[in-house]
Amino acid sequence: ISYCCLLQIAFFLCVLCTRVASMRFRGHLGFLILALKLVTSLGGDPSLEDVYNSMTPPMTRDQWHIHDPSRIVATNGILMIAVTGKEQADGYKCGLETWYLSPGQTDWQPGQCLFTSKPGWVQEELPSNDGAFWAAGLLSPQVMYYSVAAMDEDEDAQCIGMATATGTAPDLTWTDSGDSITCSFDPESNDDIDMPNSIDPATFIDDDGSQHLVFGGGRIWMTELNSMTGDQIEGNWWDEEDPAYHYLARGPESLWDPGEVEWIEASFMFKKDGFYYLFVNWFGCCDGVDSTYEIHMGRSDTRTGPYFDKDGVPMTQGGGSLLLSRNGRYIGPGHAGVFSEGGRDWFSFHYYDGDRDGLPWVEIRRLEWEDGWPRVTEGRFNATAYFEQ
Repeated sequence: ISYCCLLQIAFFLCVLCTRVASMRFRGHLGFLILALKLVTSLGGDPSLEDVYNSMTPPMTRDQWHIHDPSRIVATNGILMIAVTGKEQADGYKCGLETWYLSPGQTDWQPGQCLFTSKPGWVQEELPSNDGAFWAAGLLSPQVMYYSVAAMDEDEDAQCIGMATATGTAPDLTWTDSGDSITCSFDPESNDDIDMPNSIDPATFIDDDGSQHLVFGGGRIWMTELNSMTGDQIEGNWWDEEDPAYHYLARGPESLWDPGEVEWIEASFMFKKDGFYYLFVNWFGCCDGVDSTYEIHMGRSDTRTGPYFDKDGVPMTQGGGSLLLSRNGRYIGPGHAGVFSEGGRDWFSFHYYDGDRDGLPWVEIRRLEWEDGWPRVTEGRFNATAYFEQ
């Protein structure tokens, strides 16, 4: 238990003693109710490692895995990511997870288990969702966007939600906003209007302080956020005719299925030296060592595009220069993020580990810039050096 939690416990024990001394309880019921109220206010969301240990059978360290990581954020002297929840089975009930990298550690450790029960709006909009949420994006250490999908194979529907945290990492309490940011229903049947799947939210804060949501599967779109409420700037769901939503990218023409377009998702936006860079994933994830994910990119001199690849092909017409693909044990790289510190840029992504039977994990590599374009190097992030600087 953390030092912070010990202080909280001491405080609440003092409160409890004071209440007991100053109130008359009728039997033991009043005392029990007060005690329960105080205990449930402690600590924050459940420990993820405790959840793993309580599963039947327990999830052992060699089975730990991370999928769809958010960008890395620094908070309270540690680094944090938020990731997709796992199969709702064997006693596991986390909608999403956080993982932490702390001083003295060299790799990610389980953080907290989020959303052990579904928000009301999820039950209303996507009743077939089983409780597992996808691909969180961190706007800050205390603001998160995430995606939820229908689990019925005959239902094509997804939504994006938002949650905020109170407390101090690593003992945060995440609370859903109470409503969806945007939803998509039957997007696969609406290619003619470039309707996106409402998945894979990533956030971007521009130099003017404006906040933006970049999202989508099949098509990539972006919209501005209300910096006070976190909602879409006008409170609207996606609509092709809404000028507050901007179409950014689609996948390439299929080489195997003429007339069709390949899948695209997991977008991320980053600004460097006056250019906006859009990173996306092409092809297929979630198939272990057989995953075909690749990270492609384009750039623009305006936030809302158009984005072009190195050959000048618009990303709205399937353009995208290859940045990262399968290499040795690092199979199917995806879900890009950029973490900047000390004048250095680091590129984070998940991969399916060829040395661990395809279990996904997170890699962080030094990002260098050549002629206005990023290049992922072989230089790996050194957590010890980062925390000692």
